[in-house]
Amino acid sequence: MNNKRLICIAVGLYCSGITGVAQAAPVLEEVIITAQKTEETLQSVPISIQALDAKTLENNAVNSFSDIKALVPAVRFTPYPTAQQNLLITIRGIPPGAIELTQDTPTAVHINGVYIARGNGLDMSVADLQNIEILRGPQGTLYGRNATAGAVNLITVKPTGDFNFKQQITVAQQDQRISKTSINFPITDQLYAKVAYMYDIKEGYVDNNAPGGNDFGDREANAARIDLRWVPTADLTIDYSYDWSAQRYYMTPGQCMEKGNATGSSAAISAAMDPNQCSSHFLDKLTMYGHTPKNKVTADGHTLTAEWDLNKMTLKSITGYRSINDNYYGILLAGGANLIAGSQDTGALPGGYSFDAQSNHTKQNQLSQEFQIYGDATDHLTYNAGLYYFKEDGSETKGLGAALVASLPGTSIVSLNGPRDLDVTNESAAVYGQLTWTPPILDDNLKVIPGVRYTEDRREASMFERVRGTIYNGTPIPSSAADYIGDGVTGAPAKYDNNFSEVTPSLTVQYQINPDLMTYGKYVKGYKSGGTAVRSSTTLGFEKGFDPEKLTSLEFGAKSAWFDQRVQANIAVFRSNFTDQQVSVRNPAAVGPASPTVPFDIVNAGESTYDGVEFDMRVAVTDELRLSANYAYLHFAYDKVEDPVTGTDVTQFYHNVVPNNSYSIAADYSFPDLGFANLDANLTYSYVDAASGPFQDPYSVTGNSATQTAPTDRRQFVTPSYGLWNARLALSDIKVGPSGKGSLSVALWCKNLTDEEYQSYNYLTVPAAAQYQAFWGEPRTLGLDVIYQYE
Repeated sequence: MNNKRLICIAVGLYCSGITGVAQAAPVLEEVIITAQKTEETLQSVPISIQALDAKTLENNAVNSFSDIKALVPAVRFTPYPTAQQNLLITIRGIPPGAIELTQDTPTAVHINGVYIARGNGLDMSVADLQNIEILRGPQGTLYGRNATAGAVNLITVKPTGDFNFKQQITVAQQDQRISKTSINFPITDQLYAKVAYMYDIKEGYVDNNAPGGNDFGDREANAARIDLRWVPTADLTIDYSYDWSAQRYYMTPGQCMEKGNATGSSAAISAAMDPNQCSSHFLDKLTMYGHTPKNKVTADGHTLTAEWDLNKMTLKSITGYRSINDNYYGILLAGGANLIAGSQDTGALPGGYSFDAQSNHTKQNQLSQEFQIYGDATDHLTYNAGLYYFKEDGSETKGLGAALVASLPGTSIVSLNGPRDLDVTNESAAVYGQLTWTPPILDDNLKVIPGVRYTEDRREASMFERVRGTIYNGTPIPSSAADYIGDGVTGAPAKYDNNFSEVTPSLTVQYQINPDLMTYGKYVKGYKSGGTAVRSSTTLGFEKGFDPEKLTSLEFGAKSAWFDQRVQANIAVFRSNFTDQQVSVRNPAAVGPASPTVPFDIVNAGESTYDGVEFDMRVAVTDELRLSANYAYLHFAYDKVEDPVTGTDVTQFYHNVVPNNSYSIAADYSFPDLGFANLDANLTYSYVDAASGPFQDPYSVTGNSATQTAPTDRRQFVTPSYGLWNARLALSDIKVGPSGKGSLSVALWCKNLTDEEYQSYNYLTVPAAAQYQAFWGEPRTLGLDVIYQYE
C-alpha cells in the first residue's frame, strides 16, 4: 500500500471517528442570502435553495466552479468534450444545449448580480468568493432571462473599513500549486479597497505515451479582482469591481471504452484503434499522436453597483460589462467527430489515419443594465420591481480541419470540416415586479406574493460554413447544397433574424404556521428564448431556427426549525411541465454525399414533465459537531414528441435519463481546545445516480407509423452512478504575528478518498469505430493548505 493511500485513509478514519461530547444547547447559525435581490435569511424565503458559505467552500477545497459538484450532486457540471473549461450546468434534470452564441442555456449564472451569458471558460478560478447560492426551479420573475432550470449566484467578498490580509498556499498531487492572496485596506474613512489574486497550476492525471504528444489535462489559471467601495453618506454605497481570469490548458480526451468493428468510411479508423487502449476501467496512460497549441480562454468584467437607501425605499443600479476570448483546438475525425485516444500512429500502418487540429475562436462581449427599486409601500405591502437591458455581440471562426483515412494503400479519403464564420447580436429587455402582501388577518402570518415579468428578445446571426466536403485520391467529390450553411457558390452567409416576447407570471402563497415552521405553495412560469443552431443541417434550417420553450412549475414546500434551532429541515415537492420544448431531431434529408452521419436540427416538437422532491437538513448535534444532508429525487418523462416533417408521434424514441436519486452528507467537528490552536475535521460523501443528456433512437417513418431502424447502445450516452468521499483535517487559529492579530492554519485534505473510478461524462464519437468513450473523473488527490491571516 503506497504512502498517499495510507495518509488519505488516516485522514478519513480520523474524520469518521468524530463524536459529540459536549452537553451544551447549540444553535445553528443564520444563513443570509440574496436570492430575492435583498438580504434575507435562508429560512424565510419561499425558494428551494442551497447556499454555500466561504467556510464550506474552504473546507471542501473549492477553487473553481466545478469543484462544488461534491456538495450539490443534484446539480450536474458537465465539461464540454473538446473544451473542458467550458461548462454545461443542469439543475432539476433540465439539460443545456450546446455552447453556442446563437442559443442560451436554461440555468442563469450571475456574478454579483451580473448575468453571465456564455459557458465559455465558466469553470473559472474565482479569486475571492464569499458564497454561492443555487436557486432550484424556474426564476421567471426576478431573474427571468433563460432561468427555466434555476439560477446560480456567485457573490464575492466586499471591501470593508478594516485592514486585513490573507495568504493561502496549497500543494497537491498532479504537481498542483495554488496561491490565493487577498488584501483589504481603507483608503479614506469613506473609501475602501480590496485586491485579490489567485494562481493555480496543475498537471493532468492521464499521461500521453506518444512521443511529442500533447500533455493531457495540463492547466494553468490566473485570476484577479479589484474591488472599491465608496460610502459618501450613510445612505449611499457605490461598489466598483474588475475581475479577470485566464486559463491555458490541454484537453483530456475521452477514453475508448470498447473497440468497435466499423465498416464503410470508418473501417480504417476502426482497424487502427489499439485494443490495448480500450478498457472499461480507467487508464492513466493513453496514446494520442500529434501536437496542438494549448487551449486558452480569458474572461474579464467590470461591475458598477450603486445602492441608495431612502428610508422605506431603496434604489439600486447594476451596470455590467463582460468579455470572453476563447481559443480551443479540436481534433477531428471524418464527419467532424472528436478524436478518441487509443489511435495508432499513421506512419505505423497503411490503414492508419492522421489528424489536423482545428482551431475554434470565440469572442464575446456583453453589456447589461439593471435598475431595481424595492421597499415598503405600507405596513402590509412590500414591493420589488426593476428594468433590465442586455446586449451581446459575438463572433466565432473555425479553421479548416481534416481527417485523412487511408483505407487501402494508395487510396485516400480526406474529409473536410469548416471553415466557419459566425457573427451574432443578441438583445433582451424586460420589466418586472413582485409584491408581498401581508393581509391583516391570521396574526400577519399569511403572505401572498404575486409577480410578473415581461421580456422581449431579439436575435440576429450571420454564418457561412462548408459543413462537409470530400477529396478522393486528390479529386474533390461534388458537394450538395446541404453541405453548406449559406450560399456555397457565392459564399454569401445565411441570415437569421427573429424577435420573441413573453409574459412570465408567478404566484406564491406563504404561511408561517408558527415561528419555527413556514410553508408555501408556488406557481411560476419560465421562458427560454428561441434562436438557431450553429450546427444546423441546412441553410433553411439555420435561417428558420426555433421558437422559445416554456415551462410551468407547481411547487409546495416547507422550511422548519426544531429543538430550539438545533435542527433545520427544508423540503420542496415540484412538478414542471415543458411545452414547445426545443429538441434535437434527425434530418435524413440533409445527408450529403460526403456525410457519414445523419445531421440534426433543433425544433419545437416536445412536451415533457419533471417531478421531484428536494430535502435539506442541518443539525447542531453539539457545539462541536455539525451534520448536514441534502437529497433530491427526480423523475422525467417525454409526454409527446412529434416528427418535425410528418407530425408522427415518435415519443418512444426520445430519452433523457435524469438521476433518480442524488444526495450528500457532511460532518464538521471541532475537537476540544488544544490551547494553542483549534483542530477541525470535515468529512463529506456525495452520490448521484446514472444520468445522460437527451438522446434518441434512430427511426424511420412510413405512413403514420415510426419504426426504430437500429439498436441504441445506452452506454454511449448514459453516465453511470457514482459516489465520492472527501475529507479535510485542519489545525487553525495558531497565533502568529504582531499583536496577536495574525493566525496560521494548516489543513490536510483528500478528494476521492477511496480512489473511486467514476465516469463524469460519456460521449459517442465515431459510431462502430469505438463503441463509445468516457471522460473519467479525477483519482484520489491528496493536498495540503497553509493559510495565514492577519486582521
